[in-house]
Amino acid sequence: MDICAANQLVIGGTLFQHRDNKGTWWSPNGLTVNQIDHICISGRFQHSLFNVKVCRGADIGSDHYLVRGRLQIKLQSVAKITAKRHDVPAIEHLRNSSKVQEYNVALQNRFDCLVNEVNLEDMWDNFKQTVTDVSMEVLGKRPRKVKEQHLSQTSKNLIEQK
Repeated sequence: MDICAANQLVIGGTLFQHRDNKGTWWSPNGLTVNQIDHICISGRFQHSLFNVKVCRGADIGSDHYLVRGRLQIKLQSVAKITAKRHDVPAIEHLRNSSKVQEYNVALQNRFDCLVNEVNLEDMWDNFKQTVTDVSMEVLGKRPRKVKEQHLSQTSKNLIEQK
């Protein structure tokens, strides 16, 4: 009981109304029946536990009976995190030789204007920012993929008619 209270657990065997077959242990003399075995589940999933029963017919080689619980977990999709989407340059344009030449000239002009940094981290940040800026200026943004619709327009029209 203390463990369940400390860890916010719910005892599953006491949640359900059954006949007098709740005993999970029989004494060797056959006179005493106790409910000493339980299923503990997190309080968060308490509504997922549908039933707890004692299986008397299961031969498990013990003086305890098997305790069986039935769970049904409902999965929900995780909401998409509304994070800032990074623009990606359209590198497909580099297959065109004129774009490659334009990209190389623009990149060379930007690197000529850069001031030599002493710190390695600053050099890397300047290099990365320069390549990103030139890529976006010369190549442009990659267009987002448009998802295909599951239903065609004719199917939608038929649904509206009904």
